[in-house]
Formats: sequence, structure tokens, C-alpha cells
Amino acid sequence: MKGKAVKMLIVSLAVLAMFAGCSSQTGNNTTPTNTTNTETGTETGTETGNETAVESDVYGYKGALADENLTEEEMLRYAIEDEYAARSEYQAVIDKFGEVNPFSSIVGAEQNHIDALITLYGYRDMAVPEDTSSTHVVVPATVEEGMDICEEAEINNIAMYEKFLSQNLPDDMKQVFTSLKEASEQHLAAFTK
Repeated sequence: MKGKAVKMLIVSLAVLAMFAGCSSQTGNNTTPTNTTNTETGTETGTETGNETAVESDVYGYKGALADENLTEEEMLRYAIEDEYAARSEYQAVIDKFGEVNPFSSIVGAEQNHIDALITLYGYRDMAVPEDTSSTHVVVPATVEEGMDICEEAEINNIAMYEKFLSQNLPDDMKQVFTSLKEASEQHLAAFTK
């Protein structure tokens, strides 16, 4: 019983740390001049050289939302893939446009989300999947396009966690998934301001 209490305390502390990184998510954005179709990766406008994502139906939220028979291991993998992808997408926008809000405010929170999931992996003595998210990032042509990409990603992230929470989960997974869903709702609000 003492071990379970310590485990829940550690998960609670990880969740609190996660929310600490989500508290300042407002800011201004620049005006767009070019766009990229995020579904096809096809760029329009005058800027060239944009990187495009590798489409995968089994990575992150796409895999989770398509999977009809989720296991705990699959839920953890899809969740960490999606958090890796969010962190990489926000960092790609920052790398291209500088410290632009809300990206610069949220990118650190994504690491906290990853850390909370890594804690769950540790409790289960499972290997943490490698971060391959760079192959799934769409580098936007404009900040506004980045806002649109990330707004859609947060909507899908929330849907993924809602699907997970409809499953019969251990308490620690339920607590972390609930917290991550709530954090994504805060991130979504930052992208829709």
C-alpha cells in the first residue's frame, strides 16, 4: 500500500510540473504571406524550401484514433509520439520565426507532458520509444499557418485522450491522461485567441 501511495505522489508531482509549463500561453503573431496544405504537404505562395511531414496513419493521434483495440502499451506509445510531435512542431516554428507566442510559451510544457509519460513507462519497466517526430513535422510557411497546424493538432490530441479515457485504465494512466487532455485544452485556447 505504501508503494502505491508513493507512486501516486510521484505522478501527482509530475502532473503539477506539467501544468507549471502551461501557464503563460498568450501572445501576438505575424501576418502570413504563404501557406502549406497540411494534409498534402503541398506549399503554395512564393516561399520555397519548406520541409514536409511524412504521412503515417499509425503515429501519434492518427494511430490512436484509428486503433479499435487499444492496449495500455499502445496508448502510452501513441501518447508519447503525439507529445513528441507537438514539441517538434512548436520548435520548428520557433526555429523558423523566432520566439513567437504561443509557441515559445508552450514548447516547454510539451517536455513536461513527455516527462509525465516517461514516468508511466518507468512504473511499467517499459522502454521509452525513440523520438522520431522530426519525420512528422510540417514546417509552416507562416506563423499563421503554424497556428492553424497546431490548433488542429491540439484538437486531435484532445480527441485521442478522450478516447483513452473511455477505456478501463489504471489510476495512474487515468490521472496523467486527464491532465494531458486538460493541458491540451489550454493550448488549444492559446491557438484560437
